[in-house]
Amino acid sequence: IAPIDVLEGHRSNVIACGFDPNDSNWFWSASEDGIFREWHYEEATTEYECSREFAAISGGSNSGGLTAAVMLPAHRALLV
Repeated sequence: IAPIDVLEGHRSNVIACGFDPNDSNWFWSASEDGIFREWHYEEATTEYECSREFAAISGGSNSGGLTAAVMLPAHRALLV
């Protein structure tokens, strides 16, 4: 199966992603690289662009890698 689109940015496997239920132009992704990204669809360029990114806090046995991610309303992120 050919991908519909490839978004550059994460340096490791994406472990979770989801769309904003209130605005389909926004979605988020979380990766084993410890980064959570918010993406926005730009109609002018017909591409998704990363609008914000957050790094997981390092420590413990996980060494900063994400194990779960949740998108809260109003584009606020909670990293677990």
